[in-house]
Amino acid sequence: RRTGGDRTMSWLRIRTVIRRHAYVLWRAPHRWFDIAFWPLMDVILWGSLGTYVATQASDSAATAPFLIAGVLFFHVLFQAQIAVATGFMEETWSRNLLNVLTTPVTEVEYIVGTAMFGMAKVALAMTTIVVTAIAFFGFDLGAIGWSFVPIASVLVVVGWAVGIANVGIVLRFGQGAEVITWAATSSLRCPTEPGD
Repeated sequence: RRTGGDRTMSWLRIRTVIRRHAYVLWRAPHRWFDIAFWPLMDVILWGSLGTYVATQASDSAATAPFLIAGVLFFHVLFQAQIAVATGFMEETWSRNLLNVLTTPVTEVEYIVGTAMFGMAKVALAMTTIVVTAIAFFGFDLGAIGWSFVPIASVLVVVGWAVGIANVGIVLRFGQGAEVITWAATSSLRCPTEPGD
């Protein structure tokens, strides 16, 4: 329990934030689209496009693996960013923000909780992507190698930073600025998907 000026983080409160968002995910099946449906569609779309390009030109054989790796990296960034941003927006949509602000949960605990929940969503989305890529396109995750870890780590940190910036914009300009959350994700998509 926090008293007076005590600013230590409580893992109990962080777990409570994670649990609250897990309940929202569990009780709202449409939220699984971000974890299962869209990653599946992205892999099928970009993998099919890469396979088609590879059949048209013999020097383009690596197109499908590069596109699938781009989808993999994009979803690391997307899930990290969207977990923090929509975690906060969920509180505004359900008109629960005032309740959260009156609890002992600090801002840092809330952000850590949503970020940790986002990491679980990243893991679930990566599972969907990798299983689909292996099943449909014979994607070799080993081809990316250990370089995946530092690249994904940087993308997670960037996703968290963009998510926190989006929360700040929504706090400053109100719920009408929520569109910035989706625009920020779309604008970050291009650098993570390889092209010519």
